[in-house]
Amino acid sequence: MRAHPQVRIVISSSWRLLYRLDAIRARFAPDIGARIIGHTPWFEDRRQASRADEVLAYLASLNGMPRWVALDDQPGVYADRGLAVCVIPLDGERGFDGVAAARLGAVLGRQG
Repeated sequence: MRAHPQVRIVISSSWRLLYRLDAIRARFAPDIGARIIGHTPWFEDRRQASRADEVLAYLASLNGMPRWVALDDQPGVYADRGLAVCVIPLDGERGFDGVAAARLGAVLGRQG
């Protein structure tokens, strides 16, 4: 993330249900936490909506469609919506590791 200072972060983790945004930012290094600009909405009916739907709802709330990429340990929910190309899968046990960092760097390098 530090190699791409133009990137802003939106949280779709279940952390958003437990913590306020300032508490989430505090869990990150200060320079990264400062780039967290919001979180996706929560849709209670998980039979009707997935995390991908929450991401799409957040994007729809913006003025224009930004370039985006999701880092997620449940990448299949994006494929169901035709969004798999926008997702870097994470290992639920390891989280954001060197493999994910390399994939993100490659994607951001292409978008830059």
